[in-house]
Amino acid sequence: YNQSRSVLNRWKGDGQVTTMPRSSYGDPMGNSRFSDRWIEDGSYAKIKQIRLSYRLPIDAPFIEGITFWGAVDNVVTFTKYLGADPEVSCSSNVLLQGIDYGLLPSCRTFTFGLRLNL
Repeated sequence: YNQSRSVLNRWKGDGQVTTMPRSSYGDPMGNSRFSDRWIEDGSYAKIKQIRLSYRLPIDAPFIEGITFWGAVDNVVTFTKYLGADPEVSCSSNVLLQGIDYGLLPSCRTFTFGLRLNL
């Protein structure tokens, strides 16, 4: 199954100190069951949106103005959270808030436009 990079530091042999249990087929010890072992700090700072526009000064009888604009959504997220995005939750159900089942995070979107004032 897909796992985060934290499993690379799993227990592999005697004398090793780690908080990640040994991996074994079928999980006979139940290490993947729901518990506070999987709770981590989900605090984050996010630049959600940047928008820029420039109005081109123009002196023409049939055009009052031209504006060029661009926008970027979901620019960057600063976090120590190990999942893809700390803003993702598996459901809107109150009992399932904060549970990350590895859903896809919001994508970065670029939008550009031109506005003509006639």
